[in-house]
Amino acid sequence: MLLLTLCAAAASLWLTSRQINANVVRREQETVRASVAQRLHELAVQQYSITAWPPLYAQLIRPTMDRQWLDENVGGWLYTVFHHQQVYLLNARRQGIYAAIEGLSVSPQAPVPLLAQAARLIDAASRLPANTPLAARDNHVSLTPTRKLVPRGFAAFARIAGQPVVIAVSPVRPTASATGPVSYLLSVVPLDAAFINDLSNHHLLNPLSFSDNPPGRRETALTLVDPQG
Repeated sequence: MLLLTLCAAAASLWLTSRQINANVVRREQETVRASVAQRLHELAVQQYSITAWPPLYAQLIRPTMDRQWLDENVGGWLYTVFHHQQVYLLNARRQGIYAAIEGLSVSPQAPVPLLAQAARLIDAASRLPANTPLAARDNHVSLTPTRKLVPRGFAAFARIAGQPVVIAVSPVRPTASATGPVSYLLSVVPLDAAFINDLSNHHLLNPLSFSDNPPGRRETALTLVDPQG
């Protein structure tokens, strides 16, 4: 009887421990999922702070754009303040008219390799009604094949030269009282060590990392899915 009692207690303790571990893992996954969603929403707000600024649209419709002005107020600003590693402006025909990498101007043709990955986001941005509040925007971000987030922006996970990133797009429109062609702001933000470490430290999680491999026996993972699935 004593042996049976001890075995039953041990089994109960083991099952309870497994349940606690499962709850902790589930809670940590939800924390990471919510934190990533918040970051994507912040990215949309950061873009909106530029695209809703009337001087930018005025600059884009000038016969000759002032690239120094764009470096200071678009490429340099988004990189220095928000860590947007790559910043592009596209015209209504989706041709590159301005590009900056790490705050420095490069050839306007630089975004061409990104256009295939960003096409769905640009399509969504082109259909956004004028003067739609930021909080009402749709999203194209998926953390798992069945779980959709709502970051209120047009963003998607992607991979550029092996680096996981977020690609985000916002339309640049004239003011409500004016008419004119729509341009697009396209940003690339790396999901790098700084990004992942900040998630770990801010939420007191075990060290996080990116991996192409299935999780090991003592690991758990949250899947990031690109627009193509």
